[in-house]
Amino acid sequence: MCTLLLRVRERIEEAGVQFTGEKGEHPPPGFRNIIQISVDTPRNELFSLKRGALLRALKHAEVKRADLGPADELLIVNRTGRHAFRPSEIG
Repeated sequence: MCTLLLRVRERIEEAGVQFTGEKGEHPPPGFRNIIQISVDTPRNELFSLKRGALLRALKHAEVKRADLGPADELLIVNRTGRHAFRPSEIG
């Protein structure tokens, strides 16, 4: 698995923890919790993937629903656009 894909998974996990307030940061009440990952380097294998391929890559990287913490949405922005995933899609 590509090192850059592993970094994306780590960033998702870090954001999920951040939304729990475990690190002293608390999202404002009433706001949607969205983890946004921007993939802006062509070296990253997620850079040119469309939605379906992105979801398969996330599953291959073993990103789990629990990694999102209380996030309402995972948003990945890459060369092909903005791709939103509900936690239930992650698995």
